[in-house]
Amino acid sequence: MPAHLLPDTGELLLHPDDLISLADAGISLGAFAMRPIKKAVVDRLLLSEPKDWPPILVTRCDAGYAIVDGYHRHAAAQAKDEPLKAICQPFHSDNEVVEAAFEANLKHGDPADMEVRSNYAYYLHVTYPDLTQVEIAVKTGIRQPTVSKAIAKQQERAEKQQKLKKMSEEERARFLRQQEIEKSCHTFTRASLTFLKVAGEIYDGEMLALLN
Repeated sequence: MPAHLLPDTGELLLHPDDLISLADAGISLGAFAMRPIKKAVVDRLLLSEPKDWPPILVTRCDAGYAIVDGYHRHAAAQAKDEPLKAICQPFHSDNEVVEAAFEANLKHGDPADMEVRSNYAYYLHVTYPDLTQVEIAVKTGIRQPTVSKAIAKQQERAEKQQKLKKMSEEERARFLRQQEIEKSCHTFTRASLTFLKVAGEIYDGEMLALLN
């Protein structure tokens, strides 16, 4: 069900159980703006006190308080069973929420990796078709060729999903099996090439010792 954004604003103290993700809130493309939780970041937070953390950013919708920025702090607060300081900010559209989440990932906290930046690049390409790839590169902090590759990769993924939807269950299983085999072959080929490169740089005696 799509989210219905509410105009609430202000500073809050919220228990972790009172918070939901953008995806669970029903924000369109909300899951796209959520990066994976890194255990190392959460572990660092667990060594400190939640009262000393900067407030997380949330917005309120009919499903509850959705986390825009602060997923690592939320995970640590859950582990500690401690409340979190939060700032509630109203937004007028799902696009505003998603862009705020992406911008937060880019500007502070644990540095956004290439996957996050590439996802944002594709989001901007789809949402604002008039933006050039150069403009997208400036906004996401990656090079234009990388923007082009990110768009192509996501388009290929979307086409694959559409193709899977049209297949029968048997065809889908066969297709996914073939994809798995191809991926395994690529991994084996890369590992073999790396091995051959290393093997060419060591003596025969060292090679025999390694193989034994």
